[in-house]
Amino acid sequence: MKLKITGAQLKELNDAQKEELRNWWEPKYGDELFNGHWEDIVDSFEKYDDEKGTGTIRTVSCDQDGSNDYENKSECLPLLNIGQMIEYLQSSEKQIYLNEADFYNQNLCDKLWEEVKDKLPNGKS
Repeated sequence: MKLKITGAQLKELNDAQKEELRNWWEPKYGDELFNGHWEDIVDSFEKYDDEKGTGTIRTVSCDQDGSNDYENKSECLPLLNIGQMIEYLQSSEKQIYLNEADFYNQNLCDKLWEEVKDKLPNGKS
């Protein structure tokens, strides 16, 4: 069963949707992120003292060497897992409707992602 979205799915979002998702996300140890080129795992997050909640994310590389790197939150997006997508939808008070096929066909992650995308602003103000 697929447990998290992919970088390709994040590329489906427009700029307003990316910004909304980034603002909602508070990086935590173990979160996976996508910086537009590769995936990393959050080791720690140091928030700057500004109203946007931006900051530096210390990551552990997903490749063989396990090296540390630093990313700016404003340049990253979370690779949301099923639990994070449910949290986002609950925080937005959006009701979701799932049927048995969503579970048995193992497409729960993709179904939740479609719901999250529907809730994010469409950028057409």
